[in-house]
Amino acid sequence: MKHEEAQDLLVGYVAGTLEADEREGLQNHLRAGCDVCETTIRELSELAADISLCVPQQTPSPQVKEGIMAAVTRPCSKRGLEGCFRMFCLLDKG
Repeated sequence: MKHEEAQDLLVGYVAGTLEADEREGLQNHLRAGCDVCETTIRELSELAADISLCVPQQTPSPQVKEGIMAAVTRPCSKRGLEGCFRMFCLLDKG
């Protein structure tokens, strides 16, 4: 797997949304010794943990809950942070 391909999979890897073949390819890339991807995975994991601590626990309004349920039933994007940011914007409107 090329480094650029591996980088495209890092968010999905941390989120646990990769297909088995994608995960295996990325893990092979990491075992080959890519310090850049290892560092990015560590940073993304820390960011995910920090975000979970920053969000106050609330009961979502019916509209927000409906939007979340609609979003999680659609096929998810494995690449990029756009979906994550859209979800946070949706939660912020509730």
